[in-house]
Parts: sequence; structure tokens; C-alpha cells
Amino acid sequence: AREVRDATASRDNSRLVSCGGDRGVFVWDVKTGQTTRRFTGHDAFGVNCVKFLSSSSSSSSATNTEESVVVSCGFDRNVKFWDVRSNRQHEAMETVGQFSDAAMDLTVSRGDKGGGKTNEISACSIDGTIRTFDIRKGELRVDTLSGKQPITAIENSGDEKCVLATLPKTIALLDKTTGEVLKTFSGINNDQNVVLRATLTPDDRYVVIGDAIGDICVWDVVSNETPNSRPLRIPGAHAKSISNVCFSPVSSSSDAYGMLSCAADGLAKFWSR
Repeated sequence: AREVRDATASRDNSRLVSCGGDRGVFVWDVKTGQTTRRFTGHDAFGVNCVKFLSSSSSSSSATNTEESVVVSCGFDRNVKFWDVRSNRQHEAMETVGQFSDAAMDLTVSRGDKGGGKTNEISACSIDGTIRTFDIRKGELRVDTLSGKQPITAIENSGDEKCVLATLPKTIALLDKTTGEVLKTFSGINNDQNVVLRATLTPDDRYVVIGDAIGDICVWDVVSNETPNSRPLRIPGAHAKSISNVCFSPVSSSSDAYGMLSCAADGLAKFWSR
């Protein structure tokens, strides 16, 4: 068995799609726990990220039947699109091979938040670029960060107007339309160059990341008026490097949210405000 590197759910939570070191992309039925599709076609050292993509041209909320496309990226430098309705497990609908190094992460704009285009896809790479494209229109934009530092993760802001890019020791907030770097955040402990992932809180107010020594770092996006401001820090949140931090609403009737962190110490911790 090989490691699982990413998994995400469909909008109605009826299906999961996963990927990992075995170079396969798997679609799962949540209710039965069975694999419904297995796509192969990535080479090299496996697949790093997968997302569901709506097949509808409408910007309204997608239903399960509309999420008939899966998009994936991997160490083979390719972004691939898979038709979930197809039995051709070895044939991708389309392959975009624009990167000169491993493609590490993907983000999909749903277009229902007012800021992004429907099904606009951004992918980042170790080659220091973010490539944003629309598969239907054939549009492609390339944003290269200063110094071509490796970009290991990206995430859309809640309004889909910005993208947050994680680099080995800094984080950049970019305008999705122009590619301009709006703010940078530093002060991350990562001398070992561990692959880290920054995220935004649901209200886009704070940037949060877990670092290589187990601290959680927090920056206030609104008050951070100068580049390279030092973060607020939760020291010793974990005993080893933190793999990911994510957020979830505490209740449907409140704007409050909780934070979940997971790390190489084998623990997942839930934090409340």
C-alpha cells in the first residue's frame, strides 16, 4: 500500500475522490465504501491533489450529477481531467503539461461567490509558477513569483478574488485577476524544507499555517500593512511538523468556527476560539 496524499468530497458528500503514491485517482461511493472509478495515467512518483469539477456552465450550486469531472495533478508535471461517467480508466479527457517541475496543488473557482469564474482552475508547481486556466475557453495565465521559489500549496480566498500561495518559508497573497502579490507573510520555522500548507480563516481575516517545529502561526490580514510582519504564534501546538490546518463552523447559527490541526506526531487536535 502507498500513501494517500489527498482526498475531497463532492458537494452533496455522496462521493469522495482520492489520490496518492500509487499514481491512481479513485472515486468512492460514500454510502457503500466501494470504488466506482479508478483512473490511471499519471507517471513518475504519484498524484498530489484531486478536486471535483462541475460540468455545468451555470454558476449556481452544482448537484451531484453535475460534478462529473475530476481534475488531478502530480509529479509528472501534468494536470489531467477525468470524465467520471466514462469507463476509459486510462484515457484522460485532457492533459495540460505546462509545468517544468512537479505540479503540487490545485484550486477550483466555483463562480458562486462573486469573485471567480466558474470552473477556473489554478495549479501550482515546484517550478515557482501558478497557472490559471479555463478548460472550456482555452485561456491560460502564468504567474511567476519572485525568485521562482517552489510553491507547495494554493488556496482560494472565500470571495475567490485572491489566491494564497505557500512557499518553503513565506506565504504570498495574490490577486487572482492580475497576479499581483498583495501581501507576504514570513516568520515560519521550516529549516528542513518540509512541505507546508497555509490557509485562510472562513472570513478571510487571518492567514494560518502549522510549521516544521510544531508551532501554529497566525497573521492578521487586515492589520498587516507592511510585508514580512512577524506572526502571532501558538508555540508547541504539536510535537512534530504540522501537516495541515483547517476550519469548520461551530454551528449553523453562529459565525464562530473551530480549527483542526494534524501533525507528524500522530495527533489531530481541535481548537475553539
